[in-house]
Formats: sequence, C-alpha cells, structure tokens
Amino acid sequence: NAAFMPPETIGMLYDFKEVENPNILLPLLEIVTKYSALIEILNVYCADDRVTASESAIAGIHMIENLGDFIDTEFCFVEHREIGKGIESYLESNQPDMLVAITHDRGFFERIFNPSVTKQVAMSTEVPMLVLHGR
Repeated sequence: NAAFMPPETIGMLYDFKEVENPNILLPLLEIVTKYSALIEILNVYCADDRVTASESAIAGIHMIENLGDFIDTEFCFVEHREIGKGIESYLESNQPDMLVAITHDRGFFERIFNPSVTKQVAMSTEVPMLVLHGR
C-alpha cells in the first residue's frame, strides 16, 4: 500500500572525494529537475579530521558545479565519530524524502577493514535511497 510521494528534499551523502564522471549525477538531476527538489549536501566529519574548512568548501563548490547552475542546494555538516551514526542523526533531524549516495571503487583491503557506509545506511534506513556508482 505504499504511495509515491514526490521528493521535496533530497539528502546527498558527500565525502568530498572528487566525482570523476559528472554524468553519474544525471539520474539525480532528472529527479531534482522534475520535482523541483532541494538537495542537502551532507558531510559527516570527525573533529579530528584533517580536512580543513577551505578544502571542504572548495570540494563543495566543485560538487555544485557538477550539479548545475539552477539546482537548489544547501550544505549540511554533522560532527560525529561514526559516519553511519552521523547520517542517522541527519535523517532524524532533517527528514529528507530521499537519500543519495555515490559509491567509489575500493581496493581489497579497504573493503575488508572499512565496511561500506552506503551499504550500512541502505540496510538500516527506511528512507528511499538512490545509489550512484562512481566508476
């Protein structure tokens, strides 16, 4: 009995890694354009992170350039030691209608020692999720 609800707000998980191929964002842009949705670009960080505010701002500007000039965007920063818990906190307080994640190629050892945040979130959230493959 689920009914489709057009998204008004879309939370986009962003770790400030460069998006190599901006075309992977096309499915997101189609949704945003069709429903005039707001994209909240979410970054969860730890107070100990070495990424400076200026580096974060520069990476964020590149992401907005990839999204296009006419897309309504906001930045949302959440401080938490565990990325998954930080995303949960964002979901509870902001209640986006949809969540978007971009996956990255990861090496063998990285997959073993650092579990996929996208997979963790997908298994624990009830918010509809769009996963874009960053290859």
